[in-house]
Amino acid sequence: MLHVIAPGDVGGAERVVHTLATGQHRAGHQVRVVAVLANGADRHPFLAPLDNAGLETIPLRVPPRAYRRSGRTSCTPTAITSTWWTPAPPVERVSGR
Repeated sequence: MLHVIAPGDVGGAERVVHTLATGQHRAGHQVRVVAVLANGADRHPFLAPLDNAGLETIPLRVPPRAYRRSGRTSCTPTAITSTWWTPAPPVERVSGR
């Protein structure tokens, strides 16, 4: 399963993704969380608890306002993709949605 989120400083979506992803991981699913980072950061504090829980986390760095161009990023296809970002990121095109 793949969760894609552009995390903010605080917010409900971050908590929902954390709860869903860790629960799915504990249930035995292969779970990845992609954090879309548009501010030039290498990591986001949102990812640390997910890393500690044993999930695969992927920081996706994109220049500001370059969301459409980031669709060129390749990733492994997954069975389920959930996005927590409006508009939905171009990574959805990669996963076949």
